[in-house]
Amino acid sequence: MAYPSIPVSEAIDFPTLVSQQPSFNLPEMLAMEELPMNDNNGQAHGYILYSTNAFLTSPNSTLFIKGHVRDMAQVLVDGQVITNPYSGLSDVSNFGFWNGLDQSLALPGTDAVAEVSILVENLGRVNYGQPHKYHQKKGLWEGPVMIDGVELVQWNTYPFEFKISQVNSLTGWTPFSGSLASPSMYRATLTVTGAPQDTWLDMSTWGKGVAFVNGFNLGRYWNEGPTKTIYLPAPLLQEGDNEIAVFEQYTAPSEFIFSDVPILE
Repeated sequence: MAYPSIPVSEAIDFPTLVSQQPSFNLPEMLAMEELPMNDNNGQAHGYILYSTNAFLTSPNSTLFIKGHVRDMAQVLVDGQVITNPYSGLSDVSNFGFWNGLDQSLALPGTDAVAEVSILVENLGRVNYGQPHKYHQKKGLWEGPVMIDGVELVQWNTYPFEFKISQVNSLTGWTPFSGSLASPSMYRATLTVTGAPQDTWLDMSTWGKGVAFVNGFNLGRYWNEGPTKTIYLPAPLLQEGDNEIAVFEQYTAPSEFIFSDVPILE
């Protein structure tokens, strides 16, 4: 069933979202699987945020990440995103993407201390090839992260697991007034009359992120495709009000659209 479109009603900005995640103050960067959490089993999926304070010279400093990013990174300076979204296959060997090796990025500076944050997404693991051919740990762990040749230490590290209990307990929602400039949460209410029906959530106008229905992680979306819709089976819906929420990394439109057929491109 193609339910009627619903307007995005509320949002949580990035600082408010970060403040509600577990945090670890660590002397070095660890892979998400090495974090002291989940009975010391680490973090298995989602995103990981590394944040520290650093002096940035004017007009620019240089951020250098040794090795690879596992698997995709956004850099924020004082809360402002300074990396560009993925725009094509040629990007995968550039800064912030999984195939790039020993890449640098210019950071705007004012001869002052700034908060430098790196949000890294785990894009999934490879289940083929020689046992040790592909490194399966995620995050930033292959080498030091430096600014102007000086290694950064003492990182505040935040795992974004998006468990059902975490999504359902989020606070700090504010009225939606347009897409925010950094990764953020957005939500709306789908009211179902009668028995719920299967549907598809059409994410073709969104950027990249993860969708949740009543706290359940429905799946990831990416406007690069090939799929532009996420299957939403009826048992995840209930008669009455249902919360549709997303963690959007780039740009949010003003509504959620539903479809009775998948969009496969």
